[in-house]
Parts: sequence; structure tokens; C-alpha cells
Amino acid sequence: DARRLQVSLTILNSQFALTCLAGRLDLDAPWAGDHSELGLITLAPADGTWAEMALEDMQSSWPATEHRESFQEVVGRREAEYAAFCSPLPPVPPGQEAARELAGYIMWSCGVPQRNRVVRPVILMSKAGMNRVWSWDHCFIALGLCTSHPDLAWHQFQAFVEHQDADGCLPDCYNAGHHIWEFVKPPIHGWALLRMMEWADPGVARLKEAYEPLVRWTRWWLNHRDHDGDGLVEIHHGNDTGADNSTLMGLGMPLASPEITADLVVQLDCLAKVARRLGRNWDADLWSEQSARLLAIHQRLQWAEGEPRAVIPGRGAQPQPGDALQPWMSVILGERLPPAHATACTNA
Repeated sequence: DARRLQVSLTILNSQFALTCLAGRLDLDAPWAGDHSELGLITLAPADGTWAEMALEDMQSSWPATEHRESFQEVVGRREAEYAAFCSPLPPVPPGQEAARELAGYIMWSCGVPQRNRVVRPVILMSKAGMNRVWSWDHCFIALGLCTSHPDLAWHQFQAFVEHQDADGCLPDCYNAGHHIWEFVKPPIHGWALLRMMEWADPGVARLKEAYEPLVRWTRWWLNHRDHDGDGLVEIHHGNDTGADNSTLMGLGMPLASPEITADLVVQLDCLAKVARRLGRNWDADLWSEQSARLLAIHQRLQWAEGEPRAVIPGRGAQPQPGDALQPWMSVILGERLPPAHATACTNA
């Protein structure tokens, strides 16, 4: 059928259906035995006045779409959907309206429906090269939406629950086509949940839903990433921190980076608070005790000469090889830091 073309983009693991609605649609894709060297699609008016095509994401079968709406009608419907999404977003100071609109557009346009591995409505980091959900970015999206779109925000926060493995680890990222398990991301989920509870409390039922997965994720770090038994968890690659190519990575691997320890302290605090809300007071006491122990280890082993330092197992705290901000993210501990350390972090 000259009016229909199927295009596969293997780099994105995607297929798209192109249907000519007016004019002429041509494809130039010379076959080279096992692939096409190029794919040139030409849409041109048949009579010199108008050409139109429909572009649809597809999985395996041609979409059963009749395309009764005109182009203008489709644009109008999408504009209305976008306006409805942006309307409840938080207000911004005068002069920042364009930034608010752009932020709303990015979140709205990167949303994808459930399909294959995507079992919840999630927001990808991008629909281009970074067309995945990473296991810390989803927390930032959840925070950005929790006051305006609480249901969608909760799906973002819980976006990895169905993908957690038997040991409690979260994959580095996923999309509809695949997971990546070679890396992990920092345990910022407790920090994010505390902020969500402060800004737009999700309620006891949702906290109960989040509690056990957060317990398993925390225990994975504590049980599977402390190979030398010094109480400090270790990263195995710069990607594990989210600051992939930080100068801190020049110290080598494995490495106990101070901000990862700080994230875990906060996550243990979060578990204590959620357990208390759920009436699990014995659990809450245990989490608080573990948080205090980890904080003490952080202060004893990961601070030297007034700065937070990464620890190489068996070799102790190391001076920074560069000027990375990453270790200074220990500021997340806030008032739990000694005053001198808190001042050092805020002045970094």
C-alpha cells in the first residue's frame, strides 16, 4: 500500500506507522543485504496544495486508527490536554512563567502509557537518547508533581516497585523494551518520600504500600554493598552515584562515597517515621538506632581535615583528587551534622 509505511528505529527499539492522509508519501531506503543504508521519507502535495500524514507509535501490528480528525482538530485536542496538565502546577514568581510552561511541557510530553515493562504511567527522562526511567530521576519527577498531580506523582515514586529483584535491588533504569542492571542509583528515595510527606502527605494507605519496598532497597545497600564490613556501603562505578564522571572516581573502585552514606542515614530516618505512622513502633526504634550508628560511622570515617572524604576499603579516607561537589552533598544531613561540618558543606 503506497499510502502506508512502517519505519523501525532500532536505536530506540521503536517502530512507527506512517499513513498518508493527503498528497504523496515516498520512501527511499536502498537495501544492503541485511539493513538499509539510509531511510528518506518524502511527503509532498499531489496537486501542489496540501500534504498530510499520520505518525503513530506501534508495537507489532498496524494501529487500527481511522484518522477522522483533521490536523487542526488533533492540535486543538493536544493543546487542551497540555493546558489541563499545566493548570494545577505550582505558581511561579513574576517573570518565570516561561520556565513553568517549559517544565510542564517536558513532563507532559515525556509521559508514556503502560506497555510491556512499563506497568504504570511513567514520565521518561527524554523521548530521545535518554528514553528511560532512571531509579533516582523518578523521585525528582514525583516531587515536582506531588502537590499538583498526586496520583501521577505516586506512580512516579513507585515506578520501580514492580522491577525490584529478589534481593531488594532496583535496576539502574528501564523502558518498555529492557532493563539495565549493571549499575544502581543513590538511595535518595527516603529523602524524597520525607519531602512528599511534608508537601502533600500521600496518606497511610500509600505509605503502607511504599514501606516494604523501601525496606528491601535499604537492606540491599546495607547487606550487599559493604564488602569489607566497616559499616560503609560502597559503589562499584561512577554511574552508581548519578555523578557519572565525577573527579572523585579517579580514586578507583570500589569506593565508599560520603553522600551515599548520608542518603542512607536519611532513608533510615524516613523508614523510622513511616513505621511510626503505620503503628510499627518496634521497627521505628530499630531504624532510628541504625540511622544513629551509620551517622556516627560517617562522621568518624568519612570526614578529615574539615571535609567529607570518600573511603577506599582497606586504605581509609582519601583526599579529593579534584573539586567535585559530590562529597559535599552530605549537607543532606542538615542539623544532624556537627556545626563545623554543616558550615563546611554550605560554604563548599
